[in-house]
Amino acid sequence: MPIVYLILGGNQGNRNEIISEAIDLVTSQIGIQMDSSSRYESESWGFKSEPFINQIIVLNTDLNPEEILEKIHSIEDQLGRTRKTKQYEARTIDIDLLYMDSLVINSANLVVPHPRIASRRFVLLPLAEIAPELLDPVTGKTVAEMLEQCSDISYVRRLVQPIPDTKNGNAEQSPWNRSSHQKPGPLHLPNQGRCRISGSSPDQSPPPKG
Repeated sequence: MPIVYLILGGNQGNRNEIISEAIDLVTSQIGIQMDSSSRYESESWGFKSEPFINQIIVLNTDLNPEEILEKIHSIEDQLGRTRKTKQYEARTIDIDLLYMDSLVINSANLVVPHPRIASRRFVLLPLAEIAPELLDPVTGKTVAEMLEQCSDISYVRRLVQPIPDTKNGNAEQSPWNRSSHQKPGPLHLPNQGRCRISGSSPDQSPPPKG
């Protein structure tokens, strides 16, 4: 079966809980989960809004790309995603198809690999955590190489503690994501150049000021 990489993210509501619900729906409707990254918090990309939480999961699936896209849209709708005319906007959940084996698609409805992987640090960091040697079929570069050459300097941090849910007055659930529910170990990433995680530690770096 083809191997699929999906990134899930959102910045509205209880972000961790919604991502967990989305993963449950994805694994029940799209395919069998093989691996997943840690969860990462990042500033909004392309517009000003609340911080996002993102996570990448790897699936085996017997669906074709169009069927996957249909399932993704259905899951997003089920979890309260509203679609507006703006390209970038706050949302409860956003699920993007990053890779499907070495397949290259460029149609009106779907582009695979996702066309902005190489320019987005919040995608490259979790992807490099689980698949640094994954080869992008369009650029011919590995994920590690794209991360090293990435010019995005936006703030991204890997989460290892519960995140306060300031809107509801509760703490979001701790984002341990692997089956053992253990804290993720230290990241062993290549020299990241300008795409280095802020602060002295990827787990403890404070939010940017201002």
